[in-house]
Amino acid sequence: MKKVLFATLALSTSTTTFAGGFSLGSMGLGYSGYPETRFNVMVTGGQASQATTIDTGKLRGQNYIVNAGPTGLDTQKRSARLAAQYQVNSRWSVEVGAVNFGNSDLGINVTPPAAKVAQPQQVAQDVYDATVKRGGDRAYTAGIQHRVPLTRRLDMNVGAGVVSWKDKQKINVNGTGYEFTAKSTDPYVRLGVGYRLSKNTSLTMNSEYYGLDKPVTRWEAGVAFHF
Repeated sequence: MKKVLFATLALSTSTTTFAGGFSLGSMGLGYSGYPETRFNVMVTGGQASQATTIDTGKLRGQNYIVNAGPTGLDTQKRSARLAAQYQVNSRWSVEVGAVNFGNSDLGINVTPPAAKVAQPQQVAQDVYDATVKRGGDRAYTAGIQHRVPLTRRLDMNVGAGVVSWKDKQKINVNGTGYEFTAKSTDPYVRLGVGYRLSKNTSLTMNSEYYGLDKPVTRWEAGVAFHF
């Protein structure tokens, strides 16, 4: 009789691929009517999307029998980002930040090959290796941003940089949990607009792309504070 193994995993993700493009902080008198500022703090919320899945073909190639699943493959997650910018001049800024890509709970029901029935940790490792890495609850970014003034209050912003992420997953095999981690540094790009409300505040909206194991796309809206 074959022993059926139930494997479930909880992925910690970090989707809103974060970045947001708002460098409305350093609009000089010539563009916005406000004195130039040097420091910007951005707080945003939005949604991150990623093709989260478990590669059943890879498991079958290792002689696993996939009985059911995978489940929980929702690709859209709430995302938040916090970032700080320093305006080098009225057009260019450097930025560091933290972004959350969201969490996923996946499930799959598999029967391992006979040689691995008594090796639950190896089974957990195989399932983890076949699972898309989301990027963790917190990913960190560093990059540059270019501001293009459109009107006295409205800007377009283009940014690029790198995102450093750490993925944590817990794989449960027949009631026993095994934890695994992965980390990497990948590129991101961002395109957005910002609308200056006053000397110290702006509204911002951005679209971002993060080049993770499976790419993450993200949109966000929020507020920028200028000092």
